[in-house]
Amino acid sequence: MLFKIGYEFDFTREANAMERIRHFLYENNKKSPVLVPRLIRDFVTRRVLVMEYIDGIPILNLGDELAKRGINPAGKMAAAAKQ
Repeated sequence: MLFKIGYEFDFTREANAMERIRHFLYENNKKSPVLVPRLIRDFVTRRVLVMEYIDGIPILNLGDELAKRGINPAGKMAAAAKQ
């Protein structure tokens, strides 16, 4: 159990995953509606993750924000997935 917790909280792993996701999004959709912050690699360690600040809507509030703007999330996701 302790190994799993340590594995989950290794921010170098998180940084690598962020870079893979960022690369995938921008290679497959030049104007991705999802922004992934750029890492500041010189400051990333197992215990510290430093990235650029991007002002936006927290992902946990995304459903409410889409509804407030009258956007059908199924339609947007389906359209983005086809690109």
